[in-house]
Amino acid sequence: MQDEQIIDYISDPSLLLFKPDIELLKGIKDKYPYFQSIHLLLAIAVNQTESVFSNKNLREAAIYAGSRSRMHYFYTPDFSQKGKDVVGAIKQRSKSPEKRIRKKSDDIIDRFIKTKPSVQRSKADFYDPVEKASKSIEEDESFVTETLARIYSMQGRYSKSIKIYQKLSLINPEKSDYFALLIKHLEDKINE
Repeated sequence: MQDEQIIDYISDPSLLLFKPDIELLKGIKDKYPYFQSIHLLLAIAVNQTESVFSNKNLREAAIYAGSRSRMHYFYTPDFSQKGKDVVGAIKQRSKSPEKRIRKKSDDIIDRFIKTKPSVQRSKADFYDPVEKASKSIEEDESFVTETLARIYSMQGRYSKSIKIYQKLSLINPEKSDYFALLIKHLEDKINE
């Protein structure tokens, strides 16, 4: 009997406006101190009786309340005047988005099951040592520095060194005389 009455209070808080069973609510609160709905229901019931303890119960309900705006709505004089109409409107507002969300998620799940999507992994390229070796021999001609040109000249690859110095003279016109002198020196080494 007590369980049904508590369920009725939770489902329709306007029943607390007409002879609430405060002792039952206090007993449930003492037995289950972290049951936030009981704190709210007790605060509403005690407020209706205009008890000395109404402020204490209100503070406790505010501490345990998940939504203080909803608690405020139930605790205002508008709630006691409008009664079931207010509660009905709140129930209607709270249930309709829940049903829409549930329906939307069911539609998404059904669509997922019908399409049966799968993840396809791309095959990794097989390692080819010949291809890797040929790529390592290729030179990137866009990368040119004086140091690279010097290395080529020290290795005896004078023609590559000359090409790099020519590109550097185009990139750095202020040093073109210096590069021209180096190019002439390398050409002399080639002709020897």
